[in-house]
Amino acid sequence: FRGLQAIIRLGSFSAAARDLGLTKASVWQQVRALEEEFGCKLVQSLGRRAQPTLDGLRLARLSSPLVEGFDSIKAAFTAEQSQVGASLSVATTPSCLAHELRGTVLKVRDAFPQAQLTFQDRNSPAAIELLESGEADIAVAARFEEWPQKPKLDFLPLTEHPFAVVAPESHPLMTSRKLKLTQLLDHPLLLPGPAANCRSNRASDFRCPVACRSQSGRATAPRDQ
Repeated sequence: FRGLQAIIRLGSFSAAARDLGLTKASVWQQVRALEEEFGCKLVQSLGRRAQPTLDGLRLARLSSPLVEGFDSIKAAFTAEQSQVGASLSVATTPSCLAHELRGTVLKVRDAFPQAQLTFQDRNSPAAIELLESGEADIAVAARFEEWPQKPKLDFLPLTEHPFAVVAPESHPLMTSRKLKLTQLLDHPLLLPGPAANCRSNRASDFRCPVACRSQSGRATAPRDQ
């Protein structure tokens, strides 16, 4: 119907094709398909001009509300579609979300108010597993350089965080300018759960007396203590 109406409005197949962003042959095929469907001549060619027949004028008048209605539906659909924001699932540690990512998250929310952000609270190894399984779009996690590369994932370094020992000023360890891991062996430690990086990749190499470990926001005493 658009091709027929454009021909009536502009007076030629060529002008109608330019207006609709189609080829002249495409507009011609549209009109011929309508003529076959309704069993009558709709447009007459007069040299380079095209003139509608009475049936063509009648069909254009009857189809005009349909075309206008479709245009309004398309506009409404596009407007409603734009209200549905993109979604992003991020797997990361609670401390990273509360500190390193806090400012970035606020900027993303301001820039993309319709975006649906989902954060999954996981330690670093679990966050990477979620990314591998497709349950997260990105993961912000700690990773050691000596870990083997994962061919299915791309890693982008964001920052570096060295391990730190936290103790009262009066603690014997605080008298040393430079600490070695072996110095920790004589002192009970408060560490994250067994899956945390500092347990599975550093402290596990030593028989450190663990006084307490935290997991899921709760501190529990080891059963072997």
